[in-house]
Amino acid sequence: MKEKITYGNTIHSDDTVTRRTRFDCNSLKEFKSFWQNRLTHTSNNEKASWTANIELLSIERKDYVTSEEYFALHIDDIIVALEWFEGEEE
Repeated sequence: MKEKITYGNTIHSDDTVTRRTRFDCNSLKEFKSFWQNRLTHTSNNEKASWTANIELLSIERKDYVTSEEYFALHIDDIIVALEWFEGEEE
């Protein structure tokens, strides 16, 4: 199974950013098992929504992280983007 995490581009008024985790399964058996046990991949206090694409054998969890967590994970990318943007003004 492959796992890929992506983040939204919007900081919401409650200071959260959308995080999507996609799980790509290798077989229908793995897909079924993961779907049936998906809640074990969610902490008790985490409100996540789950969707599944049977044709692609993929399952997606959508939840939210604080902007602070997002910035901590992406600070190097943000610095590079800001440096590039500042270079454009010259």
